[in-house]
Amino acid sequence: RQRTAASGVVAIVVLVLPFVAAIILSLSLSRLLVRRMARLAELAGQIGEGDLGVVVNVRGRDELSDLGHALNAMAERIRERTVSRDNFARILDSIADPVGVVNAEGVVLHCNKAAEALFDVREDEVRGKLGMELFKLNADQVEAFFHALSGHDTLRDFETYYDRPDGTRVPLYLSASKLRSPDGELVGLVTVARDITETKRAQAALIEAMQTAEAAAQAKSEFLANMSHEIRTPLNGVIGMTGFLLDTELKPDQQEYAETIRTSGETLLALLNDVLDFSKIEAGMLELEEHPFDLVECLEDSVDVVAYRASQRGIELGCLVEPGVPPVVRGDVTRLRQVIVNLLSNAVKFTEEGEVVVRAAPAEGDRVRISVRDTGIGIPADRLETIFEEFAQADASTTRRYGGTGLGLAITRRLVDAMDGRIWAESEVGEGTTFYVEVPLEHAEGTGRGPLPGIEALRGRRVLVVDDTETNRRILALQAEKWGMAHLCVASGPDALAALAQGETFDLALLDFHMPEMDGVELAQRIARTHPALPLVMLSSLCQSPEAGPGVLAAYLTKPIKQTQLGRVLLGALADATPAAPAPSPAPATLTQPV
Repeated sequence: RQRTAASGVVAIVVLVLPFVAAIILSLSLSRLLVRRMARLAELAGQIGEGDLGVVVNVRGRDELSDLGHALNAMAERIRERTVSRDNFARILDSIADPVGVVNAEGVVLHCNKAAEALFDVREDEVRGKLGMELFKLNADQVEAFFHALSGHDTLRDFETYYDRPDGTRVPLYLSASKLRSPDGELVGLVTVARDITETKRAQAALIEAMQTAEAAAQAKSEFLANMSHEIRTPLNGVIGMTGFLLDTELKPDQQEYAETIRTSGETLLALLNDVLDFSKIEAGMLELEEHPFDLVECLEDSVDVVAYRASQRGIELGCLVEPGVPPVVRGDVTRLRQVIVNLLSNAVKFTEEGEVVVRAAPAEGDRVRISVRDTGIGIPADRLETIFEEFAQADASTTRRYGGTGLGLAITRRLVDAMDGRIWAESEVGEGTTFYVEVPLEHAEGTGRGPLPGIEALRGRRVLVVDDTETNRRILALQAEKWGMAHLCVASGPDALAALAQGETFDLALLDFHMPEMDGVELAQRIARTHPALPLVMLSSLCQSPEAGPGVLAAYLTKPIKQTQLGRVLLGALADATPAAPAPSPAPATLTQPV
């Protein structure tokens, strides 16, 4: 029995002892876990208080070890973000312009040193407060700022102002960028302010200086413009009296001296006209008028102005008006004539040989395109725009060789601009230049000078045109067509003789005096021998006096040819002529021949 009892005790001890050991081990492990958890909690608290140098010493592979690793990773991320935040703050503080950061509700998160200086605050005082209330910004200006920013993520240079507590006003440029979360939600706004006080002062000083300079220039221009009459009058007297002097009998050397006086006077007058006209334009004294005028007469009068100089240089002048151009238009005839004369004068000046042709053609709407084409020296492509600038010419050698102020084209451009037109040029060096002017010229009632009395007598007549210049042939052909005349145009004397030899009959013949193969005089003499009844009209320049012999020529005209003069001469030649054999048909066909 005793052995049985002892065995029972042993059995009980064996059974209870593991439980006791387990309880003791559990309590030990619990205390260890509690200490580790308490240590982790302590370290987490230190991290929360900003001690980012804390490192959890992790041992093992249990859940608390994982938690320790997580705390270390969190501390590292916080350290990185803190460094990034500090660097961001340093960057903002290094910016000279005031910078502020607010959240989506407008609460200040950060402002740099420049913002503290501008608004006289400290960052720790303003952080967490509403920016609008804090800085006492003008409500209307703030509303305008956010209105300008609405619909955009950025805004640059919004001009506003800030009223300081001491009463001074600071002009500002505001630039802003919206801050968004990864999902696109608005979380804040970065605003940069720039004090533009000095910029405003500089602008005001510049405006004042410009106004002073403009006032001085205006006074100068007004003086020159008002003096134009006083300057021009005595000079015109010198030129006019020199002209009368040249009409008297002078010795050769006296003739040369007088010619020099007149030429120099005309050159000086042209220079003065340019300077005075430009001054008048600069002074704002240019006024345009609108009256009906005859466009063809305006073109012909303009050509007349340069005709003498062109003839002295041996340059052919032509005036071509295309069909469709209204005879009477409304505008400022004086200023339009000045534009055309300026372009023609330039063309004659820079053309050594060849021709200068002014042409009018209809353009879009009520606009008319006037072109002046020459066969002169041409203009380099890179100078086609600058030639319209004040005191500019194609190059420096141009002024030395051809003279001038460099104001002619600048004045022309100003005049064209004032007429609501446009001007441009096309050119090829060595080939010539064409200037185009397109201006609005409203069609006006009337027929201009009206038809020449008796001009109907030319209808159905046939005319032979002999001229080596294609432009002149086209001008004469167009005019003949307007009068209902048939025409044959040839380029040389031999071609004209060949046409007559083939039996072609004509009522009139227009012969150019200066042609290369056979001049007009020789051609007229040969035609007079074979066709004595054919009226011959010679076309010559101002400096040419054709002498074909008695009875050979019915008349002669000086170039450039005017419509009215040509019509009168043709009518007179027909009236004085021996009747031609074949009677004119009422509606003849126009004769053509390749030239």
